[in-house]
Amino acid sequence: MSEEFNFDDLTTIEIPVKYKGESYVLREASEASTCQYENAKAKCVKMADGKFAGIDGPMADTEPLLVSLCLFDSSGANVALTTIRSWPGRLVKKLFDKAKQISELDQQDEETLTKQLEALTKQLDELRKKGNPSKNV
Repeated sequence: MSEEFNFDDLTTIEIPVKYKGESYVLREASEASTCQYENAKAKCVKMADGKFAGIDGPMADTEPLLVSLCLFDSSGANVALTTIRSWPGRLVKKLFDKAKQISELDQQDEETLTKQLEALTKQLDELRKKGNPSKNV
């Protein structure tokens, strides 16, 4: 079976944003921005024996980072991370969620979720076989 990708129209998704009388544009992440965001997230993940072992870094910093990478002021420049950090959390959270959505970041498909479910089910079964020590506390 042959598959064709047609990228004739790759118009960047842009959403107008107004805050305190200023106009901004929230744009979908470029590949460079996506890499910077994903690398920042990866630096926060602690691994042990090839498995996720927890968070070992400032994971919360990745949200304002993505907003800064995707939000542009009226001159076309990225809004500085320090500026984003000074804004209310509820505003940054909305912008972050929208930036992730329009950039198709962290999208989960059925296959990925099925694999995660199978892995979690296996871990749960192993824990139950051991007697689930957390119940004995």
